[in-house]
Formats: sequence, C-alpha cells, structure tokens
Amino acid sequence: MKLIDDHKEIVLLAAFVLWLFVRGRSDRAWVRYIGPLLGLGFAIEMVAKWFGHHGLNNHLLYNGFFMLDFGVISWMLYRTFPGAAGLHRLIAGANIVVFATLLWELWDHGTPHLLATKALIIGGFMLGLLAVRALFTLVRESDVPVHRRPLFWVLLSIMVYYLSFIPIFGLYNYLVANHSPIVFELNKVNSILFLTRYGLVLTGLILLYRQAPALYGRQ
Repeated sequence: MKLIDDHKEIVLLAAFVLWLFVRGRSDRAWVRYIGPLLGLGFAIEMVAKWFGHHGLNNHLLYNGFFMLDFGVISWMLYRTFPGAAGLHRLIAGANIVVFATLLWELWDHGTPHLLATKALIIGGFMLGLLAVRALFTLVRESDVPVHRRPLFWVLLSIMVYYLSFIPIFGLYNYLVANHSPIVFELNKVNSILFLTRYGLVLTGLILLYRQAPALYGRQ
C-alpha cells in the first residue's frame, strides 16, 4: 500500500512539473485548467497524508476537493468544446444535480466531516458521462487518430477514474460504520485508480510535449 501511495504522488507531481513546461505549447482551454487541478491534487494528498499520520479526520478535505474537481472539470469541458450545445446542457444539469445532492447530504449528516458518498457517487457518474460525451465529440472533430490527441488521454483519465470509483464509495460509509476490515482493501483499490488517472494525464502531457510546434493550438 505504501508503495502504491508513494508512486501515485510521484506520478501526480511529475504530471504537474511537466505541465509547467508544456503549458505554452497549446492555447486550448484544457491545458490551462489541468495544471491547477494537478497542483491542487498534490497539495490535498500531502495535507491528507499529514492528517492521517496525526489521526485527524480528512473527509472534509476530500469533500471540498471533489467539489472543486467537479467544478473545474465541468468548466474545462465547457471551454474546450465551445460549440457543443448538447454537452453544455449536460454540464449545466450535472452541476445542478450534484451541488443539490451535496447540500442535502450535508444537511442530512449534520456535519461536513463525514464523507459525502452520495454526492461522490452521483458526481462521479456525471463526470464519467461528461467525459464519454466529450470523447465522442473529440472523435467527430478529430482529423487524426484520436489517440494522438493529448486531450484524449485526459478525457480517458476522467472517465476511467470516476466511473470506476462508484462502487468503492457506494460501500464506504457502510463498511466504516461496521468497522469492516474490507475498507482498507477499498482504499487500496482507490489508490490504484488514482495512480491510473494521473498516469493517463501524464501520458497526454508527454504526448503534448513531444508534438511539433506546428501542432500549436490543437487539442
């Protein structure tokens, strides 16, 4: 587990550092927004690890990060596909549903220090759905094999991570309440998904770095 945790943080930091070098190679909106998400993600992981080391509850931290992640990804997709009216309507609907669910769940819990699993599950499904819709749009607009587009790998990372973690958070609060040892296995799976997500983002950034300057401005 420690090995996975160390690797996921290294991959996340590597992706952020590479973004600092490649951000000037494209004027696409996703490049502008992915860097702050990577930097924030690394900072959250470091703070959460410190909290865990000192026996402190970090659920508020992760609740807040998820909503920021959801909001920034939604806005990134909106700006990256300015002519996709269907995607824009889906983004608007998803934000209304997810933020309403979060408010209801916080009221129901009576505290922000419990993991907002319902908002995570619904939000994860919505982000996965948005990524799938954006991938179809990218395929239609692409004049080269889609896997050669750096954005493809970023969208794939969102789809794979958020659709895969739904069953994890569907069980989390129940297992914690019943003191089940399985919760530690779920944490391992989530760490693997985390590593996969940022590994795919890193792949996209490496591809962007390797592309010729003639490709400036493409997705």
